[in-house]
Amino acid sequence: MELSALFARAESYGTGLGHRLFEAVIGASAAYLWVLDGNQRATAFYERQGFRFDGMTTTEPVGVERRMVRT
Repeated sequence: MELSALFARAESYGTGLGHRLFEAVIGASAAYLWVLDGNQRATAFYERQGFRFDGMTTTEPVGVERRMVRT
């Protein structure tokens, strides 16, 4: 299964919507994801879900992406 992106409108920040969407798709499964370097809101969200950076990076047209994993 692949979740290619998870975006929430600013007006839904802090409502738990992102967490509920994430749980519905990924739940507590082991997973990895890529987050755009410097996207502190996304990084904080994924860290709350148990993800940590593993040192892998890739350069995409939008910038550097860093991989986060949860085992």
